[in-house]
Formats: sequence, structure tokens, C-alpha cells
Amino acid sequence: MLNTKTSRSIALGATIIILAIIIAVLINKVGSWKSEKKYAAVHLITGDTYFGELHKFPRMSMTNVVYIEENQETGELTVKKLTDSVWAPKEPIYINDEQVEFWAFLQSDSDVVKAIEGTLPVAPAATQPTTPAPAKK
Repeated sequence: MLNTKTSRSIALGATIIILAIIIAVLINKVGSWKSEKKYAAVHLITGDTYFGELHKFPRMSMTNVVYIEENQETGELTVKKLTDSVWAPKEPIYINDEQVEFWAFLQSDSDVVKAIEGTLPVAPAATQPTTPAPAKK
């Protein structure tokens, strides 16, 4: 007959094994969920809005970041990669949670998601100044 101490050790060992199995299953589920890319819009209190893959752990950050720029003369909207900006930021882009006014996931068929995934053209963010042609004599 088993004594109380041995019974407790067996019960504790069985509990640890069961918990390890449950944790492994949950990690597998979370891993398969993370493989699906979730694109989001993040609107800051400054009025800037960025689009890309949103990561909230261990702190809020974004990758594959784009923004929309409006041509003041024509009103045409263009999607531009943030990393192509003149200041060439390196990803991930870290976001101060206190500066976020709101964020929302994007629908997978939106034009912004298509631009991020490369199925819709993205304009270069930094344009080189053009030198005027010399005047003809």
C-alpha cells in the first residue's frame, strides 16, 4: 500500500504532465493563429495613420508599415512604404501606446492590404528633386 507522501508525489507528477500537454496544445494553437498575418491601421493623436502588421507583445510595434499620402494638387492618394522615407527607418517601428487614438484590423481585401502584400503598386516615399533642364539659347 502506498503512503500519503508517495500518493501526493504521483498526483503532482500526473498534474504536471497534464498541464504540460495542455500548454503544448495552446502554444500550437497560438502559433497557427500567429502565422495568419493581421494587418491593422493605427491612428495616432498627432493625426498620423500607419498601416501594417501590428504586434502588441512585448510592446506595440509594426512591421511592413505604409502610409497614405494625398497629392495636394490632384487629390490623388498614394500608398508609400515608411522604410522608403528620406529618414529610412528600420523596422520594427515602435509605437508609444499613449499616443494611439485608436487602432483597427483591416479587411484582407482592402486596397491597403493589397499594397502591403505587393498585389497593388506602392509609390516610392522619397522622391529625388529634379534639376531643371538648362535653358536653350
